[in-house]
Amino acid sequence: MNQQKTKYKMKNSNSIKLYLIVYNLIQTVSWSILLLRLINHDSNVWNGKTSNLYQYVKWPLLFSHILTILEIIHVVVNIVPSNIITTIMQVCLRGSVACIIIPMSIAAQNSIGLPIALHAWAVAEVTRYSYYTFNLLGFVPYLLTWLRYSVFIVAYPVGAMGELICIYVTQKQLNETNISNSSNVSTVYRYILYVSTILLIPVFPKLYMHMLKQRRKVLGKQTASTDTKNK
Repeated sequence: MNQQKTKYKMKNSNSIKLYLIVYNLIQTVSWSILLLRLINHDSNVWNGKTSNLYQYVKWPLLFSHILTILEIIHVVVNIVPSNIITTIMQVCLRGSVACIIIPMSIAAQNSIGLPIALHAWAVAEVTRYSYYTFNLLGFVPYLLTWLRYSVFIVAYPVGAMGELICIYVTQKQLNETNISNSSNVSTVYRYILYVSTILLIPVFPKLYMHMLKQRRKVLGKQTASTDTKNK
């Protein structure tokens, strides 16, 4: 009986691991596509060609963010060890900006905030999901570990700045014109803008400080391990 339970747990554990590998691999591919489109867009702009950035990256952007809803479920069912409140706030905050605010706001789509946010998000997420994938496979190259715990130092504040710019120009547009023919939609949209701004202020410093602690912990441990081997 105990052997059957052990086999079931091992099979279940392997299935969960395989699922998480597939999930993180899909996110890595999706964000890589978005990053490549950003690079291509940058090249077009550099060569004097006109290009609608949002329309060019819309589908991988929406797909990746809608998929992150699963990350809340991962925490709820306890297959990923993480704080449920922090996870919900992160997913909802970024999701509201990427899936509601930007798609409904021409001002945000045309603002400098969009490319700032997109470049920061893409670089950070390709690194993050690649790291998770390799970690689940049991082998993480040191360079990828270093990138995972170093890229965020610049990418996170730059991304937050881009998000705030998108929120600001959208709020300005909303004050100047009717963003929708429905006053109810307009009111809900305003609340989303306010809540996104309010959440971003406390969530970002908390996440950033957590990542700095993780950086010292992970990279410090690897440095100590390397020093021990050299001795």
